[in-house]
Amino acid sequence: MGPDGHVTATDRVPEMLAAAAEKARAGGLANIGFQQAEAEALPFPDQRFDIVTCRWGVMHFPNPGQALREAYRVLRPGGRAVFVAWGPVEQNGFFAAMAGPFAKRGLLPPPPGAPNPFQFAEPGTLAALLEAAGFQQVNADLRQITMGWPGTVEQWMESIPDTSTTFRRLMASVPREQLNDALGEVRALAQRYVDGQRLNFPAAIVLATGVR
Repeated sequence: MGPDGHVTATDRVPEMLAAAAEKARAGGLANIGFQQAEAEALPFPDQRFDIVTCRWGVMHFPNPGQALREAYRVLRPGGRAVFVAWGPVEQNGFFAAMAGPFAKRGLLPPPPGAPNPFQFAEPGTLAALLEAAGFQQVNADLRQITMGWPGTVEQWMESIPDTSTTFRRLMASVPREQLNDALGEVRALAQRYVDGQRLNFPAAIVLATGVR
């Protein structure tokens, strides 16, 4: 960003912003601010930013088309938008390990009206929305990455309910016998990705960019 650069971080959930602000303070970062906002109605004037970016969030927006139009609105001419979405579920070892055992048992019905986390895995879908929002020089590539998690399988499994509302609901609602069976399979699948010190999950992502 350079010495005069500044980041404005947004989220619709105040608790997420509070946690991020605390981490920024602990890291001595003074060039970042935090503001509660809805992606579909950003509380910023036109042409305010040089870059708008969101990692693994665009597929969860209730109205992604409107959110991309807002991103376009707040960008300066020549500014760039960068979004990361999940690629095909079958190419994501993280999701296969975490959710596959529950899905095959019919324990993961999507909540009514919930966004599909893999809605932009289909080639061209996110690029088409960017173009419809007005972006130029649009590019969207499927890329393979490794998602590392430092620690043991048991530590990773203990962390899942803290990072997934879906898993918190499962822990509370699934009969104990079914839950134990599914968790045993999650444990076995995750064990495949252990290298002795950490878990290394293969993952497919869609990296999409556009210029105003």
